[in-house]
Amino acid sequence: SDNVVIANAGSLPATLGSAVTVNNLTINASASLSLTSNDLTVSGVFSNEGTLLLNGDEATVSLTVDGNSGLTKFVKNTGAIAVKNFGTYFNVEFASTGDATFQLPAPIIVNGNLSVGSGTTFAPLTHSITLATGKKVTNNGTWTMPTISPVRQAAAP
Repeated sequence: SDNVVIANAGSLPATLGSAVTVNNLTINASASLSLTSNDLTVSGVFSNEGTLLLNGDEATVSLTVDGNSGLTKFVKNTGAIAVKNFGTYFNVEFASTGDATFQLPAPIIVNGNLSVGSGTTFAPLTHSITLATGKKVTNNGTWTMPTISPVRQAAAP
């Protein structure tokens, strides 16, 4: 497998044209990679200093999300999407220009900020969100509240 670096150059976002397997993947600062509904497998290290764009309902996205930097942005425009369970995120955004509803399949930890874009519906269902101390939630869309307390602030170190 190859090691791939997405640079802040050329036409962005860089897009996948088909399913891809790589060893290591780095998205540089101010760079972006869109999966465009294609599968991605990173067998080694995934380092995200930029933006990873995905629909959330790709059949296979196998990687460990970089929980210390970067943005993971879910961008599907229609339907109910049970987003990939990456567990820990740094910054995470749910953004739709259509009628998509993004649903959590499990609890998540957000070490940065969480954002729900205008016109977007976010439904955590019964799953909690742990937000790092001093970070924020921006809700410009519709947040369907679960039956449990959905957002907890992490304890200060």
